[in-house]
Amino acid sequence: MRAGQIVLGAGRRLRPQDAGLISSLGIDRATVVRRPRARLVVTGGEVVAPGQPKGEWDVYDANSAMLRALVVRDGGEIEGHVRPGDDPARIAEAMTAPGADVVLLSGGSSVGAEDHAPRLLAQAGELAVHGVAMRPSSPAGMGRIGARLVFLLPGNPVSCLCAYDFFAGRAIRLLGGLGAD
Repeated sequence: MRAGQIVLGAGRRLRPQDAGLISSLGIDRATVVRRPRARLVVTGGEVVAPGQPKGEWDVYDANSAMLRALVVRDGGEIEGHVRPGDDPARIAEAMTAPGADVVLLSGGSSVGAEDHAPRLLAQAGELAVHGVAMRPSSPAGMGRIGARLVFLLPGNPVSCLCAYDFFAGRAIRLLGGLGAD
């Protein structure tokens, strides 16, 4: 440690009193790791926002609220939230738009006619993994678009939770300077 430098424990979040302490020691700058910014992309033409009327075959969006809370729990912040339905152009736009460090794409990650996410990720960047043999959480996948991490999470809420905790949550914690566990 050099003169005028203070080191806090790894993974510690700065509190207002920490900023005051650092300043009272005459230190005018601190090196920090910013919170990772996550964009939620919840696909599916049948997915309806809670509180909105739904049709006979529609389902309420449980994954958005759950993923928001998980990202915050893991030290990230929500950069944006999109419900593009099953429109491939809108899904691709949500995955590639600037501003997010991580994209969490819920639904559309399997092999059906409306499951566009794996193909779109492969076209825009790299689909590194698709179809993890894990229950529940299949069909999960992951890859990159430039430096941005993209996680393909199942639409089923339980599978989405498991895939998030096993893959995306660890990545968000690491990007934010926290431990993987």
